[in-house]
Amino acid sequence: MLGPYCQAIGLDEMAIDNNTFPDVDNINNGVVLELKSFCDARKYTDNKYIKILSSLTPDISLSNERTVLSKINRIKDQKICLQSKKKVSGYKNVNELLQKSFCAPAAQSQAPMTTSNSDLKVHAESETEIGSKKCSKEVQTEICARNKSTCDDTKQLNVLKHQIKLLEQSKNKMTAEFSDQRLNLVETKSMIGHYSVKNVNKRDQTARTNLNKLRDLQRLLIKQNKSIYAVQTDNNKIIILVEENACLKNQVQTLTVQLEKEKGEKVALQKANSYLRCEVSKLCNVANASNDIIPSHSSAESLKQAKLDVEERDLIIAELEEEIDSLKSNKIKSKNERGMYSENIHLCIMELAGLEVAVEKMSPVIQVVMRHVAGKELQKKDLPSSSTSHNIVDEGHYIAKVYIANRLENCESWGLC
Repeated sequence: MLGPYCQAIGLDEMAIDNNTFPDVDNINNGVVLELKSFCDARKYTDNKYIKILSSLTPDISLSNERTVLSKINRIKDQKICLQSKKKVSGYKNVNELLQKSFCAPAAQSQAPMTTSNSDLKVHAESETEIGSKKCSKEVQTEICARNKSTCDDTKQLNVLKHQIKLLEQSKNKMTAEFSDQRLNLVETKSMIGHYSVKNVNKRDQTARTNLNKLRDLQRLLIKQNKSIYAVQTDNNKIIILVEENACLKNQVQTLTVQLEKEKGEKVALQKANSYLRCEVSKLCNVANASNDIIPSHSSAESLKQAKLDVEERDLIIAELEEEIDSLKSNKIKSKNERGMYSENIHLCIMELAGLEVAVEKMSPVIQVVMRHVAGKELQKKDLPSSSTSHNIVDEGHYIAKVYIANRLENCESWGLC
């Protein structure tokens, strides 16, 4: 199938098969490439392809077949380069290449055949010597020579036209260069008066003053740039300090809220402790009033349980007081007075184990959270090691198992309800 460029000039497959070609003044590169692909698809020879092109434009028949094919291959390569978005001199895109008219390459120049008078005489003598039997052959050779001479004349004419074009182009270039040189000469002549001997001292003095002014301006510019840089750094520092101040205010607010909560819990525990002490004192008074030397089993157990509750409450109150003191001093105490880790650390590690955090990563996780959330820095020695964290996790498992066992022992049924 022929493409749109061939269809635009009225050329189709029927016209090529019947050798009925349209009359066109010239053809573009798109028609040439479409006919090339068409002939390659039908496996036509290059000679037949050149004949089809010469039937459209007779100028191609005057050129050499190899030069025409090489030019067509060059156009094909340029099309491939433009399609792959490469630069080709003289063309911006593929459409511009295909729409350009195809010009047949000029024929190679051949030296004109010159015959001297002596050669003509020798030729005449040779003709007289040849017999009448060879007259017909001579006529045929002369006809062939005349045809060749006409072909050579047309080729020479094309070559001369091409040379004339080249000479005109060189002439235009020479005229342009001449005009440029003429302008340069005029400029140099006009500048001679400015650089005369009389104005040399004045020119040097003005150059010195301008140089000093330039240096002063450069120094002033450097000072201004330094001052601008200093102001910018001060502004950045102020912005950073404002942000840090806002963060510190937020931390103070959170600490005050935590402190109020801890105070409320401490007051509640103190009330519970006083209530338990009152109950214990009442029980003691009842026991003394009854004058029983050996109390009953149930009252002894209740007293033991009350004492244990009081001791636990006292421990909780002591720990809360320590936490309040640490909050006031803006320091976190991870260990109590006996050198053991606090219950908060124990609970934190147990919950991290429930969240499937590795034992080796628990202390670094606590450090990162405290640094970015609470704004406090914990040292590595204040946090438990991996083996201690593993022991705390085992302790949590044991407590959970004991709790489940107690609940199962006290429950009435094993169902889900």
